[in-house]
Amino acid sequence: MIPLIQKAEAAFCSTTDTANPKTIKDIFSNFSGAVADKGLCSIYQIAGQVGTLLVNFSLVLVSIMVLYSAFLYVSSLGEEAKAETAKKTLIWSIVGFVVIGLAKTISVIMANTIK
Repeated sequence: MIPLIQKAEAAFCSTTDTANPKTIKDIFSNFSGAVADKGLCSIYQIAGQVGTLLVNFSLVLVSIMVLYSAFLYVSSLGEEAKAETAKKTLIWSIVGFVVIGLAKTISVIMANTIK
């Protein structure tokens, strides 16, 4: 499996033909400098960037869910069923936050182990 990944990296990272874009940096250079400047040439780097994007999106989603549960709690106006729904939403938001943190921690440990 590793030689296949190395062949794919070699195909993407060769810059012998400047007329045809071969690197991912060349492909994404038209979109924004932020993506192109990160040096996305390795499959591992691409996976890392996608993982970071997913973690950041998940953290934003968790923040929105916490705010939503606070809104539900405030708007329950003493109704026990609505307050219970708000509490469950908050608990599951916190559980999601913990899972995201553990996933990020495990991925960092694995990345450092592989290097």
